Amino acid sequence: MSSIIKVDTIQLADGTAGTIENLGLATGALSHRNLIINGACQIAQRGTVTGMTNGSYHGGPDRFYPYINGAGTWSQSQAADAPDGFAYSCKLQCTATGTLTNYIGQRYIIESNDCVALNESDTFTVSFWVKSNKTGTYTCEPYDASSGGSQSVSKQFTINSADTWEKKTITYNKNPHDYPAGTGQALVLHWWLSAVSTWKDTEPTGDWQDFDSGFRAYGITNDFADSTSNYFSITGVQVEAGSVATPFEHRSYAEELARCQRYYIRRSATTTLDYPGDCHGWASTGGTQQFITRFDTVMRAAPSFSSSGNFRLQSGTHDSGWSSTISAANTSNIATRLVMSDATFSGTNNDAGVLQAQSAGNYIAFDAEM
Repeated sequence: MSSIIKVDTIQLADGTAGTIENLGLATGALSHRNLIINGACQIAQRGTVTGMTNGSYHGGPDRFYPYINGAGTWSQSQAADAPDGFAYSCKLQCTATGTLTNYIGQRYIIESNDCVALNESDTFTVSFWVKSNKTGTYTCEPYDASSGGSQSVSKQFTINSADTWEKKTITYNKNPHDYPAGTGQALVLHWWLSAVSTWKDTEPTGDWQDFDSGFRAYGITNDFADSTSNYFSITGVQVEAGSVATPFEHRSYAEELARCQRYYIRRSATTTLDYPGDCHGWASTGGTQQFITRFDTVMRAAPSFSSSGNFRLQSGTHDSGWSSTISAANTSNIATRLVMSDATFSGTNNDAGVLQAQSAGNYIAFDAEM
């Protein structure tokens, strides 16, 4: 169980009295208390994603998931618009209006292994900076997606001034169900922006209750699908044990990138004829070209593979033909084998080579998101 250190006055070196404001440090570790990865939106491996309509998407800053159904068309991007102390935010923007028939929201999913730290605290606190063109009431709903979990809690927050960064802090009681160790989903944060009555016709208790759609978006009146001027931006997201929102824990770019790459890795060519990361291969019989690549970090699970653009095996003075058809085999959470096929390749079987991209922007990607 955590406790709070409270300091009312301090004495300066010259003996005169001094004061300290909002120390607010819970006992325990002062670093890595924030369970959110990329809360300052520094990492955006996928870049801007557009054309989002129905489904759960990944785009813009890593680890933030727009959750859309029957609410127009949207884009998500890393925006160079942020409150003091931050460089970036995650901006969800309406790009085509539509009749609101279900909901629009923003989500963040915390892995179960990371949520075990909340089991010994009576409370946890969510803090974030938010900005929108629409003032009004919104809800932030944590829910338990771990094995055995079936409850959620919904609390409201208010955006008071349009187009203005505002900090919000919400404290919740401990989830009555302890989070197990594991690599699956556990605590999911859902910021509800718009919803039809199905999602908001029951007043929540303000504490954890059996999961039910009726109270999740209670109190929301705005329709975010009614104008392409509508946007919702968020940054400085922090989740920590205890009832005090401590100052945002800034981590280095390198550390945040490595943490994000546990879930998603994109290796992009930066120039024409670039080599996208550590992909070493060989030619083999039957016109098959194969590449072994180790991931930048141990990933959460064996990832799925995708690619964009054309690639070839470059082996000594011999090159295979350019191809956009590339697949993965024998994938683990540490490495994978990529396979291409070009029957006209004139190199020698079993000669070593490297994977080469035809154009800047071509990429290979590995996805182990939850």
